[in-house]
Amino acid sequence: FENGPDLAIETLKEVKKQVPNTTLQIIGGGKQNLERLKLLTQKLGLEKDVLFHGFVLDNNDMAAMVRKCYLALAPYRALPQSVRWYADATKIRQYLASGLPVVTTQVPPLGKVVADKGAALVAKDNIQAYAKAIVKLLQDKNLYIKFEKKARELSAENTWEHEYEKAFKTMSEYEK
Repeated sequence: FENGPDLAIETLKEVKKQVPNTTLQIIGGGKQNLERLKLLTQKLGLEKDVLFHGFVLDNNDMAAMVRKCYLALAPYRALPQSVRWYADATKIRQYLASGLPVVTTQVPPLGKVVADKGAALVAKDNIQAYAKAIVKLLQDKNLYIKFEKKARELSAENTWEHEYEKAFKTMSEYEK
């Protein structure tokens, strides 16, 4: 629930009002979670618009699926007790590695960093705000191209070696 697939599905209904051909692909999820999400999809009449892949064991297969998408969603829910407020968002890292612009919520710290660097939009954790951000990227081709270019540039920095190097440099500066 805290990763926000329900928000993505509920938002799709709103997005389709302005961009009718939009579809949503959901990769991952446990059996109970997938059943709940499929029921929500049926309730909203979106069965033809949401494709559920389930858990994908091979990371290369998952990456290949992601690369075929137009943009990426990281709809983390703004739950006060969620560790997502402080944890690394590997989902966003995967999206950058695939060169995809990201639409995320205000929750993950990495989302704010990527937005500041011009490869993501951050929206409030609600259907209207999230839909507005998605539609903006779907309808503004120039903005999309700019974000896609930045995502590809950031993907070169998106390595554990780079992150560790940055962390050790920061630590050594504190020691001085």
